[in-house]
Amino acid sequence: MTFIDSKTPGLLTQPDFVKALGMLSAEERKGQIVYADAKTLLSAAAMLGLPLLQARLTDEEMKKALAGLPPGQQLFKDIPPLVGATVQRAGHVETVLRSPLPPLSTGVVLGVGALIGVRQAMPPPAPPAQEPPGKF
Repeated sequence: MTFIDSKTPGLLTQPDFVKALGMLSAEERKGQIVYADAKTLLSAAAMLGLPLLQARLTDEEMKKALAGLPPGQQLFKDIPPLVGATVQRAGHVETVLRSPLPPLSTGVVLGVGALIGVRQAMPPPAPPAQEPPGKF
């Protein structure tokens, strides 16, 4: 971790990440660490999901209620990050997960993060192949 941070500083300078590491024991910090900025992921999900939900709703009261919500960044500003670690103990590996959310919500956050990561890593689609003129 120190090597990575010295080459690309930033992660160890983020207060949320340092606080999340503090939630793990010394033994847990020796294993592999998973960190997800739940605030950013939930804000992105709200930015994408709420307009889609509003478009599909037929109940005008619900549409007004959703329109009255603050933006995602404001709505989830106090959500702490999600952090996990793997620990090797007596011939088996344990996974420790510290999350501010219930297990189902944690799964949704991880799924949204994975989708965003895959979407950013995918190259844009190639344009369709064009047939030469005169051939059918």
